[in-house]
Amino acid sequence: KNFGSAPTVKIGNAIMTIDGTPTDTEIFAFIPDGATTGRISVTANGDTYTGGEFEVTEDEESSFPTVDSLSDTELGPGDVLTISGSGFDPDATYVVTFSNNVQGTITEITENHIKVEVPEDAASGEITLSVNNETDTIGSLNISEVVIPELYIFDYTLDKLAKINIETGELTYIGEDIPYGYNTLNAVILDNEYIGFQMDNPQLNTEPSLVKINLETGVSTTTYIQGWGEVDSFDDMTLNDDNELIIFHENEDSQSHKVAKINPNDATFADIGTINVPEYGNNTRGAVYHSGNNEYVGLAIDNADYETEPALVRINLDSGEATIVPIPENELTAGKSFDDFAIDDDDNLYAYYSSEDRLVKIDINNGELTRIGENIGYGNNTRGMVYHPVNNEIIGFQMDNENQETAPSIVRINVETGKVTTVPVYPLPESVNFTDLAIKK
Repeated sequence: KNFGSAPTVKIGNAIMTIDGTPTDTEIFAFIPDGATTGRISVTANGDTYTGGEFEVTEDEESSFPTVDSLSDTELGPGDVLTISGSGFDPDATYVVTFSNNVQGTITEITENHIKVEVPEDAASGEITLSVNNETDTIGSLNISEVVIPELYIFDYTLDKLAKINIETGELTYIGEDIPYGYNTLNAVILDNEYIGFQMDNPQLNTEPSLVKINLETGVSTTTYIQGWGEVDSFDDMTLNDDNELIIFHENEDSQSHKVAKINPNDATFADIGTINVPEYGNNTRGAVYHSGNNEYVGLAIDNADYETEPALVRINLDSGEATIVPIPENELTAGKSFDDFAIDDDDNLYAYYSSEDRLVKIDINNGELTRIGENIGYGNNTRGMVYHPVNNEIIGFQMDNENQETAPSIVRINVETGKVTTVPVYPLPESVNFTDLAIKK
């Protein structure tokens, strides 16, 4: 009491800063930097009064980490954002909050980074990081729109392209009287066009050609392949990162077995390298482009000239050099039947192993199989397989299956869980013939 209106407060010899206006009975004061443990004294009205000893402790270091950078400035729901810096505690509980006040799922914490999955309801804007009751804004993120991939298949009973709703199976037909579907060799989607390769059509007197179908209008154009020379057969068309079409071709008279590039704009044809690849081309199960290795990779089931089968055939697109990777015999105890080959966005290879009714992931280096799911009703009279990145599913199209009453249908297989979703397609004409499943990502 009796502090008066203008007291001076010290701890030891260090003067403290008074907060606000003191009253006659109460003073609030800050401990100054550099203060040490000592007695508190108050000087008021010309007199000094000294109280008990007060312990001054060291400042506690903040447990909040230092954030240096975010791995991306634009991501979509389900993508993983990496927050890089220092001082992260793998045992601490961190919360990453996105705009819309939704929290992401943290998938990994190390001393130098946190990885967090962008939640479905996240909106563009600032991101905050919280730990031990501290929160700080660490950056901003633009949430990109999720583009749902679309499936397309050609119905050559009706001579129309069809878009497939993977949830309901409903077919939306596109175009009329499209000259495609006879002896085809796979299709891709590029620049809003469904592009397929057909060998020949005696009814239309056509030679090997590309058929392009606009996905909006259904208008089609047919362009004969230029410069292909004397080729007996073609197999397994796919698309590389440079938007060039890659296809395998053979000529038995000259014993030529090569891959070639086809320009999708003018259909000109050019061989890749000079190395023959006789181990591939007979009874194949599709080919894919492996971006990481710049390789055309096909699945060969059997070949009279090649004793070890089935096998992966990897063809380098710079040199034309081939690497043969047999599926080990100990992996094939149930049989050697495969259907439909596909690749995901991380360059993992998949096939349907019909001898075991399972999806398998195939190691590109040693051919070993990782089995996914079991008793999967798929593989009879199929029409190709694709990877759906949003659902993380391999999706195939089957024409009929004696063990399933609902056919034709799409078969969706989750690559992590093996969960199978079979969706019959409709509406169907009395006679159905489909070919060349393709996905627009």
